[in-house]
Amino acid sequence: MYFFTQVRDSPPPGVHLPENCTFLTNTQTSAGQILEGEYSYKDPLGSTVTVQYSVGLDGQGYTEKRRFVMGKTNLSENDVTSELVEKIILELKPIIIRIIRATVQGSNQVELDSDNLVQTIIIKLRPVVLSAAEKSLETAPNSKGM
Repeated sequence: MYFFTQVRDSPPPGVHLPENCTFLTNTQTSAGQILEGEYSYKDPLGSTVTVQYSVGLDGQGYTEKRRFVMGKTNLSENDVTSELVEKIILELKPIIIRIIRATVQGSNQVELDSDNLVQTIIIKLRPVVLSAAEKSLETAPNSKGM
């Protein structure tokens, strides 16, 4: 079995780091028909992201695992709030669209009055938004006392 390890000073071919990130390391090992590797980078908040991957030399069977190590342990309240808002928006956007679409499509002529329709949508969204916010707050770094 042919076996080699390579250390590179750039990300693996075909990997595009997210904007404003800094490349750190890249190591690849090949054993037979499988290429395994690991690369890491720092994100804009200073966290280190390490990606371990495996792929066949034919490009098939790609798998990856990501590990995050928080960089800033003293995030300001504004940093945490901004991260939470972005996380909640990403999680809720498709759910909100589904709820609004279903409410409008399932409403009758009486409910199509804009005030009634808006109130119905707000009533349906309130528990969904509250649940997402509570879930994000529970898992946020430095969220104690917010």
